[in-house]
Amino acid sequence: MIKKAIYPGSFDPFTLGHMDIASRA
Repeated sequence: MIKKAIYPGSFDPFTLGHMDIASRA
């Protein structure tokens, strides 16, 4: 999960990464 937070979309699908950013935003 740490990697996803650092580089969302790179390790996990862009969808998951985008959702993570939206939650943090």
